[in-house]
Amino acid sequence: MTVQPPRLRRILLVEDDPVHSRVVAKWLSAAGYAVTAVESFALAAAALKSRWDAIVCDCDLPDGNGLEIARIAKLAYPRLPFILVTAGRQAERVVQAVRYGIDDMMLKMAPLRREHLLARLAELIDATDEPYETVLAIGAHPDDVEIGCGGALLQHVQNGHRVVILTLSQGAAGGDVAQRVLEAQAAAKKLGAELILGDLPDTQVAENGSTIDLIQKAVAAFAPTRVYTHSVNDLHQDHRNAARASLSATRGVPRVACYQAPSATVDFRPTMFVDIQQQLEQKLALLNEYQSQCVKAPYLAPEQIRANARYWSKYTASEGAEPFEVVRACA
Repeated sequence: MTVQPPRLRRILLVEDDPVHSRVVAKWLSAAGYAVTAVESFALAAAALKSRWDAIVCDCDLPDGNGLEIARIAKLAYPRLPFILVTAGRQAERVVQAVRYGIDDMMLKMAPLRREHLLARLAELIDATDEPYETVLAIGAHPDDVEIGCGGALLQHVQNGHRVVILTLSQGAAGGDVAQRVLEAQAAAKKLGAELILGDLPDTQVAENGSTIDLIQKAVAAFAPTRVYTHSVNDLHQDHRNAARASLSATRGVPRVACYQAPSATVDFRPTMFVDIQQQLEQKLALLNEYQSQCVKAPYLAPEQIRANARYWSKYTASEGAEPFEVVRACA
């Protein structure tokens, strides 16, 4: 079994006092963390577009409040460890900290102790950490993966997982190949995924032979711990054959699930539903890269994508979900 190396933990430090910022950054760096320090509310808000393993944030900033940073961060990433450093434990701040899900409040002038901060930070990261995953998402054509599991893939990227997209054909039957390739590359870049573009004939993707060989090569190269692929319950022959080839080529992968395509039949019977409420707008942005298809494919219309996500959300506590047929779910 391949053992993945430990991932470098990224800490966002928000502190406007340059002396205090240098001291705390030095503590964190010496403990093995990758530290990015910013000194204002505006810079911290912009930094939230990136993925962090924890945030250490001063409450009083020259252009805003650390509590608002916590609210924004926890809304996007509820399990993200957040430590608020404050000059005093005013009752109103404590109430807001609890409301926003802040994990700990530490007094700056207590003084803040190195051992206490590092121990608490390690405890919070360990409690919320997930096993390192490499995810392989297989689609017959450009845009299949983003339609079927784009929200789930965005979650994987945000959790620090490696995401690889394998597109079996370049979609020649659906438009200009050069344009479709550029669109697939742009969407993968926006997602934060690696892209493998196969050259199997569009509308003639087989369920064996070259298709299995292409998928097996990707499995051998990336050793995925999870695979998303098409469902056999689909009207499109490429989708059905990609599904059958995937199930054969990924026999050794512990977790395999099939996503829904617009051409899925009523026999598509999902048993797993991924909450993508927080990723829905990002998913729409991915699909927007496929302009050559958007103009002629009604299933790519934002209102259609939202409606489908809302429909499946009835099985979750959210307002948007992606459905999956679970093939294998080993622990």
